[in-house]
Amino acid sequence: MMAIGAKRSGGARRARKATTGMALGRRRAAGRRTGAARRVGSKVKPGRRAAATRTVVRWRREGVKLGSAWRNAHPSGAKEGLRDEALRHWRSVARTGASDARPTSWPYWKTAGLAFARGVREGAGIAVPIMPIALGGKAAAVVHAGTDPGALSSALAQLSELPLEEIVVVLGDAQEELWSAARACANAVVAHLPHELEPGVGRALGAQLTGADIVLFVDGHRPVPAEELAAFLWRCDGGLDAALNDCAAGDDPFHRRGAARWMKEFLNLSLGRPDLKTNALDTLPFALSRKALDAVGAASLAALPKAHAALLLRGLKVGIGGRAPWTAQPAEGAAGEYAEAWREAIAAKGPRLQFQDKVRNRSVLGGSGL
Repeated sequence: MMAIGAKRSGGARRARKATTGMALGRRRAAGRRTGAARRVGSKVKPGRRAAATRTVVRWRREGVKLGSAWRNAHPSGAKEGLRDEALRHWRSVARTGASDARPTSWPYWKTAGLAFARGVREGAGIAVPIMPIALGGKAAAVVHAGTDPGALSSALAQLSELPLEEIVVVLGDAQEELWSAARACANAVVAHLPHELEPGVGRALGAQLTGADIVLFVDGHRPVPAEELAAFLWRCDGGLDAALNDCAAGDDPFHRRGAARWMKEFLNLSLGRPDLKTNALDTLPFALSRKALDAVGAASLAALPKAHAALLLRGLKVGIGGRAPWTAQPAEGAAGEYAEAWREAIAAKGPRLQFQDKVRNRSVLGGSGL
């Protein structure tokens, strides 16, 4: 019995060695594959870094050249003149650059624009704040001023870096400090109503006061960096009719999102755009094309959920413009506006919207029903 047991024990040891050897071989093979993947990745990443470096160097040099030439021609010139010249030059060279073999994606041109702006400042020796974008049409911004002069000044300072034809600032019953903050912006058009003004009404009024091809809507209470706002203008100029703020990336699990975000997601789903998730027009900033404004009317912006539904019902191009800081909308205030949005959608497309009922046999009830 012991001999037999010994033989069995030796066989078990040999089996364990074979199994261990096979496992070790698999680990070595996996290690070789991982090493190869690392080597391949190491070749790609430096290449991308090199391309980014070339982009920065190329456009920074262009900016230094322009800044130096401007300074030589205008020894005592003000930074406003340099700003206008730099934005005009950028529109020319960037649109020419977009037609050749260079990438035309926003990340490329954002990097290029920031490098160009840095070069302009270095060449001219003036700290001129600009965020260049090459737009095909004219752009404007609409700002509901709110009540905080400091926040409004910061918001307008960021907008002043962009190539905007005008900035429409809408004031309600404002104190002198808020007036001063609005008037300090060089290309601001200030509209004032001598009573309390809801943000939605302010946006609608501001939209009626501008005829720009693209209108950027921002919150006067919450400044957003110019380079983030630029993405909304870029994508609206590039074909979107409505460029939304992407807030869905930070969504909590469904059961923790709250009623306001549930309503946004359900509205998008019920109108055939589940890809928009919880993104909607009632989260600033956002940008609209002239086509979108003409289609839904500036007055519709007083109730943004209804305007969002109108854009989708008319088949306009609605997509993500960028990702910027945003403020959550209270569910209590939005519930009635979302109910109104669905009411109008049902009136336009029928009680089932685009959803067909392929299961129930309604003929046995003697009517169509729901």
